[in-house]
Amino acid sequence: MRWVCMTSTERFVYVSTECVCAALAGFDLPFIATRSHEAVVMIYCIECSPFLACHHSHDRYSYVYNIDQMSIYIDMDPATTLEFIGAWSVDVAQTTTANSFRASVFLCASAAGEKVRPLIVLAGVQGATVEAELWRDRGFDWEAAYYAVQRMSYCDAHVMQAWIDNVWRQQIMGPSVMQLDNLRAHRMEIIRITLERDCHTRVKFMPPGITRLSQPMDVSVVRPFKHRCRMLYLKLNRERGVAVTPRD
Repeated sequence: MRWVCMTSTERFVYVSTECVCAALAGFDLPFIATRSHEAVVMIYCIECSPFLACHHSHDRYSYVYNIDQMSIYIDMDPATTLEFIGAWSVDVAQTTTANSFRASVFLCASAAGEKVRPLIVLAGVQGATVEAELWRDRGFDWEAAYYAVQRMSYCDAHVMQAWIDNVWRQQIMGPSVMQLDNLRAHRMEIIRITLERDCHTRVKFMPPGITRLSQPMDVSVVRPFKHRCRMLYLKLNRERGVAVTPRD
């Protein structure tokens, strides 16, 4: 990479974008073929981070974490419908108001496979009935996940800060690097400052349009997780019947 920088300064010698990508990726051509220029640059910046430069073995990737968010609906209908042969149309049951409630789930893990306690955000007002029931209900395993409430079950700055204080800061010991997408709550300056100043975590925001190329949590974990939730939902309906209200 140093040679590329020196060459690009010469008046009559030019370096192409493909050459820069090859140098950044250590001339790993199969790796380059599956990633954009922005993704290669970001990965190079992460590996050259001062937190990781002192580690030369594969263990250094245990310091790199990726977090991703997904929406989980209570009414998770199967993707396949049944109808008689020759039917011109198929009636599909649409989600009703009673079953439109959802939760947001945040999964986080390191590049080496170390899992961080997930964050589950339910729809509710902070300090009101839903949050009080959440703390009282013994059915929620607080050792396996951290729960929070938000009016639209979204991750705002307050929810993200609570997860950092109660999960990230407690579980991750020592310097680390966190890959975040372009979700507005993640890009809030107070969140970045908290992670870098108080948690010794270097924050790397992924450029728009390369999420599926550079965010392994989105590519490899989210879809199987949603499929597993759908299978559990169908199993619950077979055993207990279809839920009529969100409380069911």
